[in-house]
Amino acid sequence: MKPEMPGQQLSREILAKLRANRSFKQNRCPTSWHYPTEKEDWQRNELPEGGCNCDDVVYTGDMLSGAHTFMYSSIIIANTYTKCFKWEREYGTWFYNPAIVRSNKYSYRQVDRNLPAKELREKLKMAAHREAYMLARADYELQQTYNQGYVNIRGVPFSISRLRKAIMYQDTQEFDLTVITYHDNVPLYNREGCPMLHLMGGSHHIVVFGQNPQETAKFVGMTSIGYDAFE
Repeated sequence: MKPEMPGQQLSREILAKLRANRSFKQNRCPTSWHYPTEKEDWQRNELPEGGCNCDDVVYTGDMLSGAHTFMYSSIIIANTYTKCFKWEREYGTWFYNPAIVRSNKYSYRQVDRNLPAKELREKLKMAAHREAYMLARADYELQQTYNQGYVNIRGVPFSISRLRKAIMYQDTQEFDLTVITYHDNVPLYNREGCPMLHLMGGSHHIVVFGQNPQETAKFVGMTSIGYDAFE
């Protein structure tokens, strides 16, 4: 029997809790046949005979998503050492596929390293309090134009409630945070997808989708949690 990688017991315990939570509607990898079946050179995982049907992944399955696809889900949480072929092709590709990483098509913005989930949760709590206090005293115009309920992470708005959901049941796990978004010089009409925040820890790799750029353009201002600037 192979020894477990560090953090695997914690990963199993938290994934089990997420499966029991109704806000995470899908508790296995997608069933769709459209995922490629041929392994690319950069991949570490093989597609199992008969296809992948692992339980290394949970995702919200909201909007147009469902059991057949990761697409349109706002949060995807995987075991850091997942063998899921489909997850790797969909999300591992952003960090391990040289064609994407070296393309310079997207902006990779490091946010923080070794950030405990508990500390991130406290930052979000304080941000929500500051925003409520400020808006209660703001004029009508600011109340209507402010990007309420979102925090600024390297220039990209992410929902406070969505981030809280993503780290529920987390406490001691530490994460490296990276935002993947469009370069600032990309015109708004060419920004078709939503930016992503990747939280990579010893037990879980969490992907949280940010606000659609078309929606962001409607607002001015958002709350800070100390990660505004980027180089």
